[in-house]
Amino acid sequence: MHTMDVILIIQSMAVGFMTGLIWLTQRVLYPAFRYVSADEDGFHKFHTGSIGPVVGPVMIIELVTAIMLCKVHPWIGWVISALTILLALSTAFIQVPIHNRLATSWNHADIDRLVCTNWIRTILWTAKALLLSYWLWISLSQPS
Repeated sequence: MHTMDVILIIQSMAVGFMTGLIWLTQRVLYPAFRYVSADEDGFHKFHTGSIGPVVGPVMIIELVTAIMLCKVHPWIGWVISALTILLALSTAFIQVPIHNRLATSWNHADIDRLVCTNWIRTILWTAKALLLSYWLWISLSQPS
């Protein structure tokens, strides 16, 4: 097995985990925010405090393996890195500010905005998963 294969497998596992989690978040968790009343502020605090330790290490693995892919297969690495950067930008500049507003003022407009804008991350992670699945299949189906 080549170095690129191992990196692709690790990257694919991390992206697969995040893709499943983002779809669960998009279709279940964020829409469920609509059913939490404003006086139950512990719910959002629990969510934002608990999600980081779950996704943080996996996102670091995604970033490190994307950088490693740039060295062993630049074209794949740069595509995956670009998608990773877009995900980070969306999170930092769109979803986190909405969560920050919800932490101080629980309102349905921001919940709707969170559900709507989270499609950006859902689509990007799904695209990464599909691309990586294809590249992994190609890589592993080639004779050594």
